[in-house]
Amino acid sequence: MPEGNELQVNPTLTNVSIQYRPDGLIGDQVLPDFGVIKKQGDFKKYVKDDRFTIPDDVIGPKSEANEVEWTVDEDTYSCKDYGLDDFVSNDEQAQATGGPFNALIDATEFVTDLFMLAKEKRQADLVFAPGTYPAGNKVLLAGTSQWSDFANSDPLGDIETAKLAVWGNPNTLVFGAETWSMMRRHPDIIKSVIALGPLLDHRGLATLRGVAELFEMEQALVGRTRYNTAAKGQAASFSRLWGKHAAVLNIRRPSLRGLFFGANYLWTPPGQQARVAGTIPQPSRGLRGGVKVRVGETYVNKIVAADTGYFIEDAIA
Repeated sequence: MPEGNELQVNPTLTNVSIQYRPDGLIGDQVLPDFGVIKKQGDFKKYVKDDRFTIPDDVIGPKSEANEVEWTVDEDTYSCKDYGLDDFVSNDEQAQATGGPFNALIDATEFVTDLFMLAKEKRQADLVFAPGTYPAGNKVLLAGTSQWSDFANSDPLGDIETAKLAVWGNPNTLVFGAETWSMMRRHPDIIKSVIALGPLLDHRGLATLRGVAELFEMEQALVGRTRYNTAAKGQAASFSRLWGKHAAVLNIRRPSLRGLFFGANYLWTPPGQQARVAGTIPQPSRGLRGGVKVRVGETYVNKIVAADTGYFIEDAIA
């Protein structure tokens, strides 16, 4: 049993934290969870050269079959602890008793919101970074080539070029909110989506489903969340977590031998859940004490096969 100021995992708060989802987050869809049993470890990456080099498979009357080999590279992962606390006094809990609010649940949702926001920023910073992708799997748009120039840009051609560059079968389009707002209004996109059928909304704008079908994708995701870029105590200044970019990705359920863009390596301690949510007694704080509500996970976001993605930087002005 936890004693003193140790974390007391609370199943109710854990369920609240797991089920609570702030609006507009897409990071866990772009980099799906891949559960690991060790906090640090290594994994094998199969070199694609060996998979696509056609060997001599002719067998002579008295010869043996040509023996093939494959090369395996090793990579490592190291999960880090991430978490946040919020203090709830015993007075606050007593005040909320019998009312429509539960102080501990409210605190859990608040902390979860900020925890997920921080996680989303790590994911966006990784996926929407030119350095994540090899040289042939990214493009920087500028001037008349940016999709905000309706008269001269070619979003259809840009995404088709991206699809050809991606290894495997790309299945996901990822847009920042501002990029998507411009993309769905682009005359070339609207004209092409109209040809597919009723895949515009009531305003005549392309829908996510329509654009996904246009480019033969399983899904199109839009990162809409904002965050405050100002330091604590300064006037708030809000920006989008997912910038004015786009990506074409091969997102699959992570597996040991599968080909997929990336994953969230998520460590689950033996006999526990991956998500931590609970309370830590704080008897000396305030007049009557209280508890800290903690939410956290141990994970690392990892790009596994960068050439299964393509980055379109500065897609709009």
